[in-house]
Amino acid sequence: PVKSDLEEKRVSGEVNTQFDIELFNSYDVIIDCTDNFNSRALINDIAIKLKIPLITGAALKFEGQIAVFRNDIDNMPCYRCLYSDLPNMTSSCVDSGILGSVTGFVGTALATECIKLICNFGELFNSKLFIIDLKNNDFKKIDITKDEKCKYCK
Repeated sequence: PVKSDLEEKRVSGEVNTQFDIELFNSYDVIIDCTDNFNSRALINDIAIKLKIPLITGAALKFEGQIAVFRNDIDNMPCYRCLYSDLPNMTSSCVDSGILGSVTGFVGTALATECIKLICNFGELFNSKLFIIDLKNNDFKKIDITKDEKCKYCK
């Protein structure tokens, strides 16, 4: 059974360099559903600083990605280990287009990973990138290795 004493907290608004990270102090996990690299990088930095697991998802056109970064455990890779050189892009899924059912698939996977993490059961996508291509029905899991030179999670 799923724990009944769970409390959901949401933060909405822009995540930028003036964002108050103290809002996340009491969180057990952060789920990132933002649609740009700058916000994802900042959320990664916050999760590392506060040692909170980060579950991240992205969707574009017919494709999606889901990953779990265990920033609460030493020597685990972070988002920046996977994407060390983030593109300087301002386009979002609004600009590029997206199939709505892809976001539903990614959102369901994010919620499921969060439940498994909090309730401590099943196999998580810890240090793995789950890539979905719903146009071609292709699903892949790729191991994410820690970048020993990563200046964010050193």
